[in-house]
Amino acid sequence: MTLLSVQNLNVKIQDFAILNDISLEIPTGRSFGIVGESGSGKSMTALSIMGLLPTQGVRRTGRIVFSGKDLGLLTERQMCAIRGKEIGMIFQEPMTALNPVKTIGHQVAETLILHAGFSTRKARREAKERLDRVELPQSTFPLHLYPHQLSGGQRQRVCIALAIALRPKLLIADEPTTALDVSTQAQILKLLRSLVEEEGMSLMLITHDLAVIADMAEEAAVMQDGHVVEHGQTERLFRHMRHPYTKKLFASHRLETSRKPHQHRKALLEVSDVRRQYKVRDNSSLWIKTAIKTAVRDISFTLFKGESLGLVGESGCGKSTLARAILGLDSLQNGVIRLDGDVIDSQVKTGVDVRRKMQVVFQDPYGSFNPRHSVKKLVAEPFHLIGNPYPRQARDQRVGMALKEVGLSPSDMHKFIHEFSGGQRQRIAIARALVLRPELIVLDEAVSALDASIRSQILDLLNQLQDRYGLSYIFISHDLAVVKAVTDRVLVMQNGRIVEVGKTTDVFHSPQHPYTKRLLAASPTIPEDWVPTHDWPTELSDHSLQ
Repeated sequence: MTLLSVQNLNVKIQDFAILNDISLEIPTGRSFGIVGESGSGKSMTALSIMGLLPTQGVRRTGRIVFSGKDLGLLTERQMCAIRGKEIGMIFQEPMTALNPVKTIGHQVAETLILHAGFSTRKARREAKERLDRVELPQSTFPLHLYPHQLSGGQRQRVCIALAIALRPKLLIADEPTTALDVSTQAQILKLLRSLVEEEGMSLMLITHDLAVIADMAEEAAVMQDGHVVEHGQTERLFRHMRHPYTKKLFASHRLETSRKPHQHRKALLEVSDVRRQYKVRDNSSLWIKTAIKTAVRDISFTLFKGESLGLVGESGCGKSTLARAILGLDSLQNGVIRLDGDVIDSQVKTGVDVRRKMQVVFQDPYGSFNPRHSVKKLVAEPFHLIGNPYPRQARDQRVGMALKEVGLSPSDMHKFIHEFSGGQRQRIAIARALVLRPELIVLDEAVSALDASIRSQILDLLNQLQDRYGLSYIFISHDLAVVKAVTDRVLVMQNGRIVEVGKTTDVFHSPQHPYTKRLLAASPTIPEDWVPTHDWPTELSDHSLQ
């Protein structure tokens, strides 16, 4: 029985076509996946179903029939009765979806009060049950907690509890695991799968991760530029891809790079017995207490010149804390860090020569830039580290050269960051890191928020720059496929400690520590016999660069 039927859906904003003749069906109690690059129309399709399109300048045609009702004929008041009650939605960024000034218990209970007319007492009781259902037991996660007191995976579970509070018939999950580590992602996907099986609801899963689609969806559709270019039963779709765009997506997902083996053995970065601790305030009682938390415990390793080193582990294991210490942003309670023989110490002013040798690229390229500054000013920011010794003309030439090296035009320096796509913003972030010609670049989840095609382009770019300039990289990532493809060695972190270290190929093929084995087992994969063996296209559509 068909629960949702989308028939010839078209959406235009002003005169620009966003969705073109979209048709799909989701049966009752089934999982349906939608995959495609950023900007392909996946989220816009979900918003059309939910009736959450902008009210000005938007024209929608076609039919969306849900449980026998034509949603296009309903008033906003009638749609409000359906949203949350019959159709639930999980958004990509839980911190944006949740109200930061209300407790998690209040937010889950609010849905029950508004849509089902529950009393406050009954709503709170039901809220406890829903949070227990998403594995947030009250003994550990009481209702009075606020979103900022939870981890990313825990916040996403709260969003799922909100979406399933009234046991909707259809659950729409829009990139629900994009920014989560592999273990947390596996837990969230397992939870969604159990909801479909035990609650009898249908799932519409939107993602750019083909492995997640292979693991979760019984049927799938591939979207490009607002069109459904291919759809069908998932295994059949994977085995018998017909459309060139689908094949190109698979080529990007495989992450086959032409990286040359690392040859240099001269030490660049030396980390010896590093320990990082900080105070934690406990505000749960009248008497405020402080405790000491050890985020990084006695870590030692060496990074060689021209080498790529991977750093993997679950969220909260200490990866980013270690990166901050390496960059001289956090003080140490024990140990020493040396870059090319010079000590890095946040308590002592680090010399210009040391500062210019290392740079960082963050996960969110938009959040790491000042939107009021031009690209020229943003890329030139590192010059302030060295006292800005270059005259304006020479500085502008260096900025233009850095932009050109990352595949952009020197004329782009006069634009602002909002004028670029996500992939282009990350290229600008890399240009900023390159402008001083550093020897070490720390990449903290630098490609985790990008879709497969853009991720592949950025990794190829980093590979080319490394060959050209002899750069050393530290890749901090929860994406094991990325680490496997682009690093020479890998460190595995758990609870602030390094539990396994070795050549990337050795660690991935023959992991020794139980934690490493668990991480690898949690990472979703496409069954090898699902993907036909033939020559794959190497270039993706031009729109992925825009």
